[in-house]
Amino acid sequence: MDRRVICVRIPAFEIALARLEDPALRTRPVAIASVRKRGILREVSSEAFRDGLSPGIEVDHARWLCPALKILPPSAARVRRGQQGLQEIVSRFAPVWEPVGPGHLFLDVTGTHRLFGAATDTASLVGGEIAQRSGLSAALATGTNKLVTQVATTIVQPAELYDVRPGSERPFMAPLPPAVLPELKRPGARSIRGVLEDLNLSSLGAIADIPLAQLHLVIGSFADELHRRAQGIDYAPVFAARARPWRMEGLTLGPDAVDVDKVLGSVFTLVERLARELRDHQLECRRLRVTAVHTDDVEVSREGEVDPGTCWETDLFRIGERLLNSAVKRRVRIRRVIVEAKVAPLPHEQLTLFGETHSSPLWGEGFGERGKERVGPYRPTLPVERGRRVAEALDRIRHRFGETAVKWGRTTDYT
Repeated sequence: MDRRVICVRIPAFEIALARLEDPALRTRPVAIASVRKRGILREVSSEAFRDGLSPGIEVDHARWLCPALKILPPSAARVRRGQQGLQEIVSRFAPVWEPVGPGHLFLDVTGTHRLFGAATDTASLVGGEIAQRSGLSAALATGTNKLVTQVATTIVQPAELYDVRPGSERPFMAPLPPAVLPELKRPGARSIRGVLEDLNLSSLGAIADIPLAQLHLVIGSFADELHRRAQGIDYAPVFAARARPWRMEGLTLGPDAVDVDKVLGSVFTLVERLARELRDHQLECRRLRVTAVHTDDVEVSREGEVDPGTCWETDLFRIGERLLNSAVKRRVRIRRVIVEAKVAPLPHEQLTLFGETHSSPLWGEGFGERGKERVGPYRPTLPVERGRRVAEALDRIRHRFGETAVKWGRTTDYT
């Protein structure tokens, strides 16, 4: 049976939600940015993009480029409500759907043609339902894998339905620049982008035409995946919301920070968000990765095993601290911090009659970027049961009184 995947993406999702609440924003350039001094644009509308703005530009510079720009503060509650409504709509049309980010989902509709027709018909129904129930305009694409559909929703303007037919994946990808690949947008891919520019490989078709053995000489181990994806080949399944192997949280600092203690506050904030998400979905972290993006766009990542796995921020705080200290060796300001967790289903736990009062080993040996630097093992000092009781108490308080009702002391600067 031919595999059929639908990608649903709402362009500038948070701005689109804000425009539903305030129709006066629909015809003017709008951006989402922190209200702090030297804040960074997180999202821009199509009107602002035409005026030369893009995510990552400082607010002061953006105002100079576009005096009519309206800057809105981010609203996590608004995004969460919008995402929940979007997921409720798509869940009616696909047995398996994967949320990738706010306003961005994959649907696996393989074998559902007897219910809603061909994949293009299903995508049309999804788009119509989203427009009718939420008032949002969605970019949709159908294809045989996640890669081609995701790329299609990114490049097709304005938002509409695009069908990448089976067998046409390579011709579809060939004229596009390498920057459309999600892998080349991730932290740590800057060196690969530089190599491709030096070799004048300005299209995916040019990369696909190079013999794999020669590509290995200049790219290294990533050559196999790059060569495959340049041809539009992607074997990754559509993961159910609970089965996604990696979860990510990111935070843009404003202003850029050089004080490691202050940056630690943002890392702790992101670790806490991830831990709460893992507990909500009955998952545990098996591997943790911390990435620091400096002002000069140099990205440094460190990661390590978490053995045994855990879903408690009190266990992960010190791991995140150790990884950040290993990553930050340059006296250059940090613009953005990203924390990623590789997750697995939470195993069944045999409860004990008497509570634990000792610390358990929660840190295995990790390795630095490309395995060159190793981070030694250590054991956390906070008693396991006590830390878990604190985390559970904070969850109950936030559930009753809101997200900002209580905070950890070391996260107050960046929450």
